[in-house]
Amino acid sequence: MDIDFSLEGAPELDAKLSAASADIAASVAQILAEEGEKAAEEIRDALSTDARAAKTHIPSQPDEPPRSRSGNLAGAISAEVSGGGAEARLALGDLSGAAPYAKYLEYGTSKMRARPFLLPAFWSAAERAAEKFKSLLGRFGQ
Repeated sequence: MDIDFSLEGAPELDAKLSAASADIAASVAQILAEEGEKAAEEIRDALSTDARAAKTHIPSQPDEPPRSRSGNLAGAISAEVSGGGAEARLALGDLSGAAPYAKYLEYGTSKMRARPFLLPAFWSAAERAAEKFKSLLGRFGQ
């Protein structure tokens, strides 16, 4: 007994899968860029209080975003997407040069409680991006 198997349209199917893969990769990068910029804007807004307009600096309270003194921290916030598709990465600013004290504000020290500003915006952006990714995959899954 012989069983014959043939698949018609395999080249067309492969072409459609390749095109869908490229569309998905481009969409992932676009979603990350959009949500990354929203997160960077949220961070800059949280850091840009009216404290600089006051005559004296009023320190932020624990668990509040840090209040701006010089604007260096807010100025160092940016969103950058690298890679593509499953390898896409989002970075929210390089704070090591312009604001090396950022990690102490974000995580706190033994003498100062944290004043988080990066992680809350990052997690908010991640939730929004995850919803967009679900929608994207649902579109291609039909």
